[in-house]
Amino acid sequence: MTVQEITTQAQIVTLLTTKGEEQGYLTYDDIIQAIPESNQTDVASLDDLLEILSETGISVLSEAP
Repeated sequence: MTVQEITTQAQIVTLLTTKGEEQGYLTYDDIIQAIPESNQTDVASLDDLLEILSETGISVLSEAP
């Protein structure tokens, strides 16, 4: 993993965490929109991201309530 990839991943986590805290939840669409298209098929990275969000207490929903 390059420094640029790590920075991008950290920015994505920050963006999603902030949005999740403001809304009280995130949708899978929110996550997909935040991830660069080239990384959307990287299952390991998606799993890591979902784990981070779960650890912060942010609910990920299939659609907005």
